[in-house]
This record gives sequence, C-alpha cells and structure tokens, in this order.
Amino acid sequence: MVRTANYEHAKQVKGEKTPADYEMEDGDQISLSPVTKATDDDDEYSFFSASKRSMFVTVTVRLQACVEKNIEHTHTLRRTDELQGLMDLCSSIVLPSKCKRRWLYNKCLFFFDGDPVHGTQTPDDLKI
Repeated sequence: MVRTANYEHAKQVKGEKTPADYEMEDGDQISLSPVTKATDDDDEYSFFSASKRSMFVTVTVRLQACVEKNIEHTHTLRRTDELQGLMDLCSSIVLPSKCKRRWLYNKCLFFFDGDPVHGTQTPDDLKI
C-alpha cells in the first residue's frame, strides 16, 4: 500500500509497475500491510511483499594477485547460472605478461566471504 496521510486513499502497488506509474515523488513510502483471508475457523493473516526478488544479480569480481593494480569486473547473470562461465572470463582477463609471479598465471582461485567458490555453484547457492 502506498502510505498517505489518510489511509482511506491508499492504493495497492503492483510489482510490474514503476514509481512513475503511480506518480510517486521523492520521500513517498511503501508499507507492507496484512491481507485478511476469511477461513472457516478464524481470520488468517498473510503478508504480501511490495517487491519481488529479481532473477538477476550483479556481482563484482576483484582480480588482485597478478596485476600491478587491482582490476574490478562487474557482470550481471541469472541467480541460477553456474559461475564457471564468469570464472573463465575473469581468468582470461589476467594476462600472463602482467603477472609478477609467473607460476601463478595459469591458475586463479575464487573466494566469496572467505570460502572457495566452485564453478558448479550459482549465486543462489552462495546466497548472493
């Protein structure tokens, strides 16, 4: 529901519309309101969310070990995509000629929150 000074004039917000569709301005707020469902026994309360979680996630990979200055690569992918493609792409960015430690150039390790990341994992698996 769009929060207004008078709740009698509140409108239900649909997730497929934009703030411009509702002529919202800076400072307007959306509140989460209970929806009452009538049942035989009692009133049952359930809540609806004002927004749906996106099926896409944007991740930033920081490449640090082999280059003089850190490189950041930002990539958007589906939450259900395996990370191997992104890992291969990022590995190809680190060029052997720029690697100070030549023995490291052909191997990249990926970590998220201190834990190793495997190519078969997805952003959903890692709760990104």
